[in-house]
Amino acid sequence: MLLALTQSLSAQVLAPVIKVENVAGLPDTCYLDSTYQVSFNVVNLTQGSVYQGPLAVLYSYNDTTQMPGILIVAETNITISPQNPINYIEDFTFYSEYFVLGGGITTVVVWPQVGSPTGEPFIKQVLLIDLNAVGLDERNNNPGDVNLFPNPANDRLIVGANGLKSTLERVRIFNLSGQLVLDAKNESGTEQHLTLDIANLSSGVYILEAVTPKGAIRKKFVKL
Repeated sequence: MLLALTQSLSAQVLAPVIKVENVAGLPDTCYLDSTYQVSFNVVNLTQGSVYQGPLAVLYSYNDTTQMPGILIVAETNITISPQNPINYIEDFTFYSEYFVLGGGITTVVVWPQVGSPTGEPFIKQVLLIDLNAVGLDERNNNPGDVNLFPNPANDRLIVGANGLKSTLERVRIFNLSGQLVLDAKNESGTEQHLTLDIANLSSGVYILEAVTPKGAIRKKFVKL
């Protein structure tokens, strides 16, 4: 009889469910290779339970099963009760090596691992832009700079390439969803100013990419 009672009480002990919530500071539009300071709470959702042990908070994209995640927080021994959430303020970086360049709308997943099973994730839809994403070769071979005039622009946009350290090969324009909307090649190969006809573009913010043999420069401009 005593054994049966002990088994019954043991069966009623619930495993704590840990969740990341109240995430703040993560913008709706994120630039790759840029860091954002975010705050979030790690909470215990199970009344009557206390979690004590290691904690890792990671982030990934799409879901927690396909990608291993990048570590944000690592604790060796924490205690979380339903009345005692833990608040963190951490740097959150979107790496170009990890997220797809120009991937457009992406599901970002932030989730805690407290052993097994994994806790409940925080999920957010963000717009990823590869404006600041440059590869290692581009960092080692700085292509220089370009000037955009006028900005904002109406019908025409002039790309000034005097600041480049090599020739301007072509110019591409992307909208904020990562779609290519204009592709212009520098036919002469030596021209240091390229005038683009942007009259047919809709009003809004665009990303201009100036391509050179040493890499690419990306800048924002506004179409009126």
